[in-house]
Amino acid sequence: MEREGATRGRGRPRLAAIDDAIHAATWDVIARAGYTGLTFEAVAEAAGCTRMSLYRRFSSKAELVGATMFAMSRAVEPVIPDDIAPLDALMMHAQATVDYLSGDRGTAILSLISASARSPELRAISEEYERGEREYFLELFREMFPDADEERRHFAFDSYIGLMLQHVVIRRTPITPEKLRIIIDSVLKLLAPA
Repeated sequence: MEREGATRGRGRPRLAAIDDAIHAATWDVIARAGYTGLTFEAVAEAAGCTRMSLYRRFSSKAELVGATMFAMSRAVEPVIPDDIAPLDALMMHAQATVDYLSGDRGTAILSLISASARSPELRAISEEYERGEREYFLELFREMFPDADEERRHFAFDSYIGLMLQHVVIRRTPITPEKLRIIIDSVLKLLAPA
């Protein structure tokens, strides 16, 4: 089974189970060894596949990380009904963020943030990924607060990410729906007229 959007050449079709195992192993290796300890050999061993399986899919470990981040994001991405209220859509996206950052993935994300400062290729891939994720929230902020300027919306999103990293990844606080609503309300206050 091919991954969505993947262009295939000749050869056997990719197996989704191998892709899933590679992505899970990538998170695991980064959480344990950091980005510097991420090697195709370590991922192949943890995924139960060959290094050649990785080399056929990814030209670099930064590309592997980008694909892994994207795959996880799509796995937790909520299906938002067209007629849902913006606040409810925002809460659904926020729950997806909690799911994304939970467990070892959060530890891996902190490692990737740090490594991005030293790897231009990883930084570029991370920034491209982040732009897509940011846009979900900015669209909702625009709908909810049409008079807020764009700089303020970006600041609110950055504050949201900071709160989520602090509570989910660093403190490992269990995030109940009530706590999630407190986080969202805190962010929305940044957008409210003064």
